[in-house]
Amino acid sequence: MSRPHRPPIGLLVLPLLLVAAVHTTAFAQPTNVLIVLDASGSMYLKLDDGQYRIAAAKDALAQFVARLPEAPDLNVGLRVYGANLVAVEDGACEDSELVVPVAGFDRDGLLQTIRETQPRGATPIAYSLELAADDLRDAEGHKVIVLVTDGAESCGGDLRAAVERLTAEGFDVDVRIIGFALSEFAMASFEGLGTFESANSATELASALGRAVDVAPTDHTVTVTLTRNGEPITQGATVHFEDAVAGTATELLLDLDGTFTADLPAGNYRAVIGDAFAAAPLTVGGLLVTPDADNAYSFELASAVEVTLAVTPTDPTAGATISVRYDGAPTGAGNFITVVPTTVGDDVFLDRAAAAAAAGQVDVLIPGEAAELEARFHLRLPEGGTRIIGRSPAFASLPIVASVDAPDEIDAGATFEVPWTGPNNASDYLTIVPIGTRDGTRQGNWTATSRGNPTTLTAPAEPGPYEVRYILFVGHTTIARVVVTVR
Repeated sequence: MSRPHRPPIGLLVLPLLLVAAVHTTAFAQPTNVLIVLDASGSMYLKLDDGQYRIAAAKDALAQFVARLPEAPDLNVGLRVYGANLVAVEDGACEDSELVVPVAGFDRDGLLQTIRETQPRGATPIAYSLELAADDLRDAEGHKVIVLVTDGAESCGGDLRAAVERLTAEGFDVDVRIIGFALSEFAMASFEGLGTFESANSATELASALGRAVDVAPTDHTVTVTLTRNGEPITQGATVHFEDAVAGTATELLLDLDGTFTADLPAGNYRAVIGDAFAAAPLTVGGLLVTPDADNAYSFELASAVEVTLAVTPTDPTAGATISVRYDGAPTGAGNFITVVPTTVGDDVFLDRAAAAAAAGQVDVLIPGEAAELEARFHLRLPEGGTRIIGRSPAFASLPIVASVDAPDEIDAGATFEVPWTGPNNASDYLTIVPIGTRDGTRQGNWTATSRGNPTTLTAPAEPGPYEVRYILFVGHTTIARVVVTVR
């Protein structure tokens, strides 16, 4: 009854060709699918409906992987870029790693790897596609690359040239891009390489993904056993399974054998268990219904320990890293602490820190928008998913106040001082880029705010209008800017 808990991603670029591949390879030829996954820092931004991109996208990709059929001639691998280095570190534009080889289809292993991927760095799309060619070079049969990204190339690579090289080597590159409110800049960078569709909410993303990948889910019997103090119970409780993407709920009915049962399509779910002896329902996220599992779960409703949590400081600036002290926790690998707005569900994870000991202190990055927040202790459950067993008192993060100053005119190639104000969070930086450049793009000179105030930048060699920007690490967003002219 142990099942993998909740898997993760970014923005979805999915080839229509994958549809034909999944449905025909079992009868025609081997098919090799390589997912190239974006783990850039912009995945910490929100969708228009307030849901974080990383949470919505991980749900959607988990749904997709859960519904793939079991086929002996289907091979699925995973390459991730941007997961190891922040965008301002040396080597960030070569941060691309094959984490799951294209050899067989290990559903659980693939989901586990996606789940543990945390957004951090830059967006070297062209470089990753060049490496993807080597990942698939020796594979026999049909070869498909599935690009998953939340924006455009940020490392100066030539995406069109990379795709042309793949095509020249016989790779099929037929991409359908489903973007989280893609900018005009991002759309232009992919123009001619596929069909574009913009999703502004998790619901729209799920609908668009359903149109892009026609993997029809099959129904499977799901059973749930509830226990209290180790003894099965059949009274005083209700069980619903909610589709983690669509949000629709199905009630499991009590069967004659004492289990709660329903037939559900393969996919990604959360269990919501009402308990007459609990003040609030128990919610367990990241439960997968798949074609190759018994889909049986067991949940213990006995009284749980309560972990004490305290945060420092209690008035942090949005986007800062805070300390969370905890005590009275069960020990075990897989437990973690996260800090999120009080309004989001218990199954939403942003930045998180491992908390395997009974007590300790961890550092956690908070969201980049001012909000009422709380720290939560997640206990890893043996049947999969996590349960909240401790919350800190609510506290409010403060709005970010930032400014930059620079001369109105600067000589090309000259060094100039930039006084600034801002949160000075880890990995925040200042840069000078052409007006209209996408947030987070490091086209020109840049320097970390940690290097001093005022700091120095070097003007580009090409005259024209530019902006000096203060870039917040969380989401790689511009929080202050000033226009300068390079002459």
